[in-house]
Amino acid sequence: MSSKKVVCAVVVVLMVGLAAPLLYGQATGSFSGTISDKTGLLVAGATVKVTSQGTGFTREVKTDGSGHYLVPLLPVGFYTLRVEAQGFGPAEQKDVRLQVDEQR
Repeated sequence: MSSKKVVCAVVVVLMVGLAAPLLYGQATGSFSGTISDKTGLLVAGATVKVTSQGTGFTREVKTDGSGHYLVPLLPVGFYTLRVEAQGFGPAEQKDVRLQVDEQR
């Protein structure tokens, strides 16, 4: 094989390799919010558990000092959200639909 063909082949492989991640479409969304009690006081350190009803995939995050949480890059589907915090009873919401590029 001539050196021009080798160089051309290497350039083509590199271009395809660099462009491939840009062409990969991802069907994801996210959940975010602020956890507060019935009086409106923010709840820091609460555990937010997000479970896919279709696959059983689970992610857990903790709320920050201002009661805020973010669960990014979730596959689309139906989810159950459960919040637990010390001193409070658990709260759960089922059948929450997450669509492509949706931030709920």
